[in-house]
Amino acid sequence: MKLLPGQYQLVVDGLVFEPENDIQAELVVLGQVYSLAGTDFFQRDLLVPLLWWMLFALLLGLFGALSTIIVSMVFSVIGYGLVGGWITSSSV
Repeated sequence: MKLLPGQYQLVVDGLVFEPENDIQAELVVLGQVYSLAGTDFFQRDLLVPLLWWMLFALLLGLFGALSTIIVSMVFSVIGYGLVGGWITSSSV
């Protein structure tokens, strides 16, 4: 891919909900910094923070699944005991 010399124009169409508002767009080209997940405005790699937040989301999901399992087990044991299962029959 070769960049052709000349003048380029970027046209941005937008929709605003109030008539007195306007859209102020700014194109910022910082150079040739590439990454698998992209870079932010300060040209920092976004892959490492993305991986850390994926670990946090995984731990949060595991905690949610384990707490759901524990709560459902407690409710099922209480429900089985109130209906007349092994908890009430062993006390007689």
